Amino acid sequence: MQQPEFSRGAGAQHLLELLRGGAILSALLPQLELMEDVQIFIGSENRSADLHGFGVVIASYGASDEITGYVGVLGPTRMPYGRSISMVRYLAQVLSDLLRGVYQAGPEAMR
Repeated sequence: MQQPEFSRGAGAQHLLELLRGGAILSALLPQLELMEDVQIFIGSENRSADLHGFGVVIASYGASDEITGYVGVLGPTRMPYGRSISMVRYLAQVLSDLLRGVYQAGPEAMR
């Protein structure tokens, strides 16, 4: 939120409204394909006009070839994409590994 894009009241307010209303997820889901790697959408590459001022780096995670969820970074279009891609990829892999461990351990592991 310290980036110039968000320091202006209108930019920060718009982002918070998108986060509160679930509009970001609703806008992203239709354009996400079955992913094997990280997807990046910058500015107008986002299908939703609400996200044209942002960059999105997102990856799926899950176990047994099933997508359980998505993890990502939403930031200014000038964010450090290399670092963001590495972090999102790593976190998706860690979450997938954790889920596989839980599924392999069976219901007893959940107690």
